Amino acid sequence: MKKLPWILLILTTTALLATGCGKGSNSSDKDDKNELLNVSYDPTREFYSQYNELFCAHWKNETGKDVVVTQSHGGSGSQARSVIEGN
Repeated sequence: MKKLPWILLILTTTALLATGCGKGSNSSDKDDKNELLNVSYDPTREFYSQYNELFCAHWKNETGKDVVVTQSHGGSGSQARSVIEGN
């Protein structure tokens, strides 16, 4: 049963990466800002808060473009359901 949180972490990380990889239908090559939704369960809230700041600075340094990361943290069950339901 202890493997379940790691599986959920892997699934939510994969979902996060998959949602951030494509361009929306209204995007253009001139976009200067990218948006990501960081979905994880509640115990990782503080970690990702700090990590997201570092990631945004790294992204800006590497690409010259801004990225905005919105966080969504809750219980692992509710987060997994939200990802599955597309919310």
